[in-house]
Amino acid sequence: MLLGFIFGLIGRGLFLLPYQAGISIGLGVVLLILALLHTRAERWIARIPGWKKVLEWVRKKMGLLFKQTGPWATVAIGALNGLLPCGLVYMAIVGAVSTGQIGSAIAYMGLFGIGTMPLLLLTSIAGVCLKGPLRKYLQWIQPALLLTMAAMLIMRGFNVEIPVGLPIWETGQEIPMCH
Repeated sequence: MLLGFIFGLIGRGLFLLPYQAGISIGLGVVLLILALLHTRAERWIARIPGWKKVLEWVRKKMGLLFKQTGPWATVAIGALNGLLPCGLVYMAIVGAVSTGQIGSAIAYMGLFGIGTMPLLLLTSIAGVCLKGPLRKYLQWIQPALLLTMAAMLIMRGFNVEIPVGLPIWETGQEIPMCH
């Protein structure tokens, strides 16, 4: 949520400019590149000058926090965890920036964090249990999600509308609105 606040400020500043469509397309292209580079992107990001020191500091602090108990240690671990290299976090940050509002960006990152908890638990269990081809197959899910988000942002930037005639779209139009 801290990352949501930080990138929400950036997004708010960017979306005050008349370049919203271009920013959405640009962020979509960045995600597209990250998806195509897949695992190499995280290694390249880790090579950014000064980033290695930040990562070492984060890992050291997290190591100390894991030895502590209590809710504040848990909250601090969660906040620091968002600074570790992760393609899905980068995707969520792009989504937070694209909201253009600080509150929405905070909520976006908070919901992303809550939504990833079951998957992180499943991943930790699967990492021990899964072997061979199935494990390699699951490694391709992240780039597929990145490609999906990239396509959505690029379509948003070009103002592409979902064609009418899709059953899910038509069903969604029938949902009553309360305001």
